[in-house]
Amino acid sequence: WAIAPLRSRTITALPALHVSAHPGSGWAELDVTVSSLAKTDPLTTVTRLRLKLDDDTLRNCDDLCMCKQLTTDSLSYSHECRHHLKQGSECRLPLHATAGTNWAGGIDDEFYVFTPTAYSQGGSCKVMSTHRDTLIAIYADCSRVGAQEPLAFSNSEGKMASVDFKCVAGASYFLFWNAEYMPVATPSKSRSTALPAACAPTARATGSSASTNRG
Repeated sequence: WAIAPLRSRTITALPALHVSAHPGSGWAELDVTVSSLAKTDPLTTVTRLRLKLDDDTLRNCDDLCMCKQLTTDSLSYSHECRHHLKQGSECRLPLHATAGTNWAGGIDDEFYVFTPTAYSQGGSCKVMSTHRDTLIAIYADCSRVGAQEPLAFSNSEGKMASVDFKCVAGASYFLFWNAEYMPVATPSKSRSTALPAACAPTARATGSSASTNRG
């Protein structure tokens, strides 16, 4: 196929392509050639797209099935790649936080999703750590390119990290937790960090690791 030239920086997806493959094949492979129209030093790149031909991939996959690229000239898409993603490693596959203390793993960066259940007219949410040298960021949205619309950020730098942000009951907020301290080979409870989160209409509210103040 040949596709009409696409305007640079305004098109983010190729038109839909319909490809037929033999049912017994393990993979469908398609070479895509992209050429720039620059007047000087035109650039042409060729990428091989590989699609796993099984029911899980063809019926149940989303963009998380895009496999980690090991080379620049090949891109694979398989349900197995999504299955191997660790929960919390991306905002589209977050761990679930509840009001109160939520223990982080203590080694890897992790995403959580938190949904306040009180105060439909809006209020103030607070997220804090119970370990020094941590980073917390709050986002209002998550898309295929990652967390979007930052609401709050705290880099503790020798103290506890703590953030406050406006929140509404029923809305989902994405919490990013990062261990700034040097991780150890085996997680221990003393190295873990709590992510308590709660919602109050005007005052801050924290979980079991700190006192709760209202009014």
